Amino acid sequence: KMGTTHLLRLLWISILFCFALAQTDTFGIWHCGDDCTWTTVPQLNQTSEWIVNRGDGNATFNLVILAFADPLSLMNGDTNEQYINGVPRGITPDVISFFTSHGITVQISIGGGAASANWDQALAQDPTTLAKNAAAMSQQFNVGLEIDYEEDNSASDQGLQTFVQVYRSIIPLDESNPATALTVDTGAGMGYLTTISQLASGWFSQGDINWLNAMVATYDSVDEATGYWQEHLNGDSSNNVNPVSPGQLTVALFEQEACQNYQGSITQAAIPWIQQNNVKGLILWAEGSDVSSGLKKFKNLGDDCPGLRQASYDILSGKGSTTATSGSNGNTASSGTAAAGVAAAGVAVAASNSGSSSSGNSNGNSNGNSNGNSNGNSNGNSNGNSGGSSGGNSGGSSGGSSGGYGRL
Repeated sequence: KMGTTHLLRLLWISILFCFALAQTDTFGIWHCGDDCTWTTVPQLNQTSEWIVNRGDGNATFNLVILAFADPLSLMNGDTNEQYINGVPRGITPDVISFFTSHGITVQISIGGGAASANWDQALAQDPTTLAKNAAAMSQQFNVGLEIDYEEDNSASDQGLQTFVQVYRSIIPLDESNPATALTVDTGAGMGYLTTISQLASGWFSQGDINWLNAMVATYDSVDEATGYWQEHLNGDSSNNVNPVSPGQLTVALFEQEACQNYQGSITQAAIPWIQQNNVKGLILWAEGSDVSSGLKKFKNLGDDCPGLRQASYDILSGKGSTTATSGSNGNTASSGTAAAGVAAAGVAVAASNSGSSSSGNSNGNSNGNSNGNSNGNSNGNSNGNSGGSSGGNSGGSSGGSSGGYGRL
C-alpha cells in the first residue's frame, strides 16, 4: 500500500513538471503614450487605470512596452525639447513606477516602422555608441530592451550584430533580473524580416536574446494567424532559420480587436492555441492616442477595454499578474498546487538556457511579469497599409503570407 501511494505521488509530480515546461506566462501591451514618441508625459492615472487594475486588484497585463525610443537620437545623445541624452522626455521614473508598482514588467522599444531609416543610419554610423547609450537607458530605468528594426537590410547585419554584442557586454543576461532582457521583433510569418530571423537563430544559440516576437498583422481568422505563427515554430531550413522553441516566441494581435467584445474574437480563439503550443505569450498593439499616422488600429488613450480584462483571466490563468519568468529557452517551472486555479506569483526571472521557476499556486500555467517584444512593420498597415494587407506584403512572403504589418 505504501508503495502504491509513493508511485502515485511520483506520477503526480511528473504531471506537474510536464505542465510546467515552456508555459504561457506573458500577456503584454505596447504603450504609445500620447503619440508613440514618448516626448511628453501622459496622464497615466487618468488613462491607464484599466491596464493596472482588471477589477480584482491584479493588473490586466504583466508586461508593458513603451514605444518608442528613436535609435538615431539615442545614438547622438540628443538633448532638446523632446529628448534628454537621447531618451524621450516622457519616459520618467514616475512613468516606470506607475506600472512596476502594480507588478508589471516594463520594457522600452527602440525603433518602430517609422524609424527604419534612423536605424539604418545609426547602425551604419556607430552601432557601438548606440548600444552603449541603449544600455545606459536600460540601466537608468532598470528595464528591459526591445529591438524593433523593421528592415530586411543585409547591409545592416554587421551593425546589428555589433549592437547586440556590445549591449550584452554591458548588460549580460541575468536569469534573476528581467531588466536584463533583450528581445527582438520579426515578421508575423517567415516571409518578412527573414534576415532578422536568421540573426535571431545565432543570438539564441549564443544566449544573447530572451525571445523573438512575431509582429502584429491583420488577420481574417484565427487559422490565418496561427498559420503564420506556426512558421516560426517550424523554422525554414532553406533560409537557414532554425525552429524557434515555443518558450522563445511571443505573438501579437491588435488591442482593438477584442477591446470591447472578447467573446467570438480572434484573440479569444488564439489563446487556446498559444497555451496548447506552450508559446510564451501574447502582446497587443497598441495603447495610445488616435494619432494621424496612417495606422487605424489605435483606440483612444484612456478608453477602457473590458474585453481584455476578460482575456487576462484566460491567458494568465486566474488571479495573479504579479511577477513572471522570461527565458531564452522559455522553459518555466512553476511550483505549488496545480489544480488551484490561481496563477503563479514569484520573482521575475530572465532565463537564458535553463529552466526558471516561479512559486505559488498554478493551473498549469505559470504567469506574471515578463518582457516582451514590439511588433509591426513599415511594409504593411503602417503608413496607411502601403505595403499590403492580410494575404500579402511588399516584404515578400512565400505563399502570400502577411508577414507582419506595420505599426507606424
